[in-house]
Amino acid sequence: DYSKINMEHLRAANGFDDILPRLVTIAPLLHTQCFSREGRHIPALTLFSDPREGRRAALLAAARTRGLRVRNRKRCFDQRSLEALYRSTRVLLNVRRSDHHDTIEELRILPALQSGVIVVSEDGPLRHLLPYARHIVWADYDSLLDRCAEVLNHYDAWHAHLFGGPELPALLETIAAANRAAVERALGSWSTGETTLS
Repeated sequence: DYSKINMEHLRAANGFDDILPRLVTIAPLLHTQCFSREGRHIPALTLFSDPREGRRAALLAAARTRGLRVRNRKRCFDQRSLEALYRSTRVLLNVRRSDHHDTIEELRILPALQSGVIVVSEDGPLRHLLPYARHIVWADYDSLLDRCAEVLNHYDAWHAHLFGGPELPALLETIAAANRAAVERALGSWSTGETTLS
């Protein structure tokens, strides 16, 4: 799985004890690191597969009403296209599908951070499990557009704060090393017939 939070949900739900030892978490480091501010002509981006759905539609309508330029891109799954899109974007707005969808979408957030996009995300349970949580701008649903506007109004300062130091590159390298180690453990355990990956 790409999400430690997903794994924690499985643990907490009980009933998955037979498969949990065979699962491995690989953080979605999809792109090469690029923190440049140049060429970012998309102020804010969402990646909603159905932008007419519920609370996501309400957020986009509220953004239009207040004149906040938010572009939605549906079903962008090609790695090169997604990387190019992120490198053209200043802010990614990450919004949960519903109040009951508790997973913070790491498959969007982490590649965006790798690509120098400031992530303004709706807060969610278990965010403390994300090693890069402090590099995300968190807000509750009702404050997301205010936070997005604040970040865009002070973009250079926010970008320097989040991407200007050595902390995030070092953290991304640590995550990449953990990915490599997890794959090596998994391959090793499967080749020897072991069933656990601990």
